[in-house]
Amino acid sequence: MLKKFFSGKLLHEITPLDIEKFKGVRIKEVSPATVNRGLARLKAMLNMAIRWKDFDGPNPMKEVRLFKEDNHKLRYLETYEIDELLSVSKGNIKAIITVAVYTGMRRSEILNLTWRDVDFKNNNIELLQTKSGKKRIIPMNRMVADALIGIKKHPKSAYIFHKRDGQPLKDIRSIFFLVLKKVGIKDFRFHDLRHTFASQLVMKGVDIFTVSQLLGHADIKTTLIYSHLSKDHKQRAVDSLLPKVDAIRTLTPESIIGPAEQELLTV
Repeated sequence: MLKKFFSGKLLHEITPLDIEKFKGVRIKEVSPATVNRGLARLKAMLNMAIRWKDFDGPNPMKEVRLFKEDNHKLRYLETYEIDELLSVSKGNIKAIITVAVYTGMRRSEILNLTWRDVDFKNNNIELLQTKSGKKRIIPMNRMVADALIGIKKHPKSAYIFHKRDGQPLKDIRSIFFLVLKKVGIKDFRFHDLRHTFASQLVMKGVDIFTVSQLLGHADIKTTLIYSHLSKDHKQRAVDSLLPKVDAIRTLTPESIIGPAEQELLTV
């Protein structure tokens, strides 16, 4: 997107006003956080050019303010919305949405899946290339397995989700937003399917540590944003310490102290 917008300009020709125009265009397409990530890349590129003596600066990004991000906003689908979304989806996009909702995998992880990554015998997906750089084993439920089994294999490609020439799918934005529009879901990104996965698990009583492992978070603090969704998780925690009813022995004064001590208590 940076190349598309600033193509043909020399570094010293990029002004703060040009960058503000870029912000204005991008904010109509993506979230403030996504725009900010693009601006951060532009700033880093210009700083690198200055460091390499290819640009004598100053960096125009110094005059540009980033968008304010709402880091506490958590968008996820309710169960009925998931059902509606899948009901209007067909083919690859339905399978992709199914995998996202029921595994929490990132879009890039899903689109880069190959058949050798999937173990139908043991019902899991093995990701070797992840954001954290660590291998991640993701269990599959029946819906995920059925969705993948239903995908037609390309005779010359190892990718599960592929184009006609066998190359992996790269851009599913248009078809995804079309499906959202059919259902009437607004203000929703593909990444929010990952939030949906985590949110639904927490609301069904799955502990945060397990959710963190399934998401592949390097720091459990990242997963804690979902903890507030389980309003009774603290109550369940303390209730778990209670002994079972059939194990409780009714204690009476007679069972605790002897006759002599009881006589003293009645004086």
